[in-house]
Amino acid sequence: MEAITNGMRRGTMELRHLVRSSKDLSSYLFNVVVFVLLANWRHQQAQLIVAGGIASLAVLTALTSLPQALASDKTDGTLLRVRGMPSGLLAYVTGKILFITCVALASSLLLLFLGAGINHTGLPGTITAWLTLIWVLVAGFAATAPLGLLIGAVLPNAREALAMVMLPVYGLLAISGVFFPLAQLPGWLQRVAEAFPLKWMAQGVREALTSGGNSGWQLPALGVFLAWAVLGSPLAAWLLQRTTRRESGSTLARRRELSIDPAK
Repeated sequence: MEAITNGMRRGTMELRHLVRSSKDLSSYLFNVVVFVLLANWRHQQAQLIVAGGIASLAVLTALTSLPQALASDKTDGTLLRVRGMPSGLLAYVTGKILFITCVALASSLLLLFLGAGINHTGLPGTITAWLTLIWVLVAGFAATAPLGLLIGAVLPNAREALAMVMLPVYGLLAISGVFFPLAQLPGWLQRVAEAFPLKWMAQGVREALTSGGNSGWQLPALGVFLAWAVLGSPLAAWLLQRTTRRESGSTLARRRELSIDPAK
């Protein structure tokens, strides 16, 4: 409990730093603005784009921002300091998950309200629709965050973390019904998309915005979310422990040298 409390304190401090840093804050707001402008440009599909964007922001935060943060903490020695603290890794992961979860949900909700105000995409009209929106975002983020931790544990620096994940993530956005209806894709590509959480998150958000009564997607969505969370969490935990144990002054010095001159 002490480690978790320390982690929550750490996450709260990171959130305060984010709010006070206009540079860091603008980097998270950029994607929100992009989806608002894209929905305004393609106004006939505004609801589709805003709904997909709400789901995408949570996934982008988990799969790009989280690995970058972990990779940066390797370079600046944070993970090395964590190694020498009692239950330090648990406190570190707790703080990082708290921080990144708050950022993901805040970004998604900001796009929801901006989309309603600027693009007239509407808000969930019933309590059930709001509950659908919340559980889909929370469960979807919980399914993708372990993958973000895993990527961050494997990659050596923030630059490589971003470069390695951007192309696959944007490919996932393209096949998950974020920018255009999923029915326009070939059947085999639709089945590929169904194996990933983003497709079900986007569908759940659309159902929440339209207050639709279609319940056929909920059980498959829950199954996909649980599968990714159950498979990813132990692997991410093992890799983080392994990475932390291997941290030393010499590996930190070497990593910093490579971050300055990648050719070495």
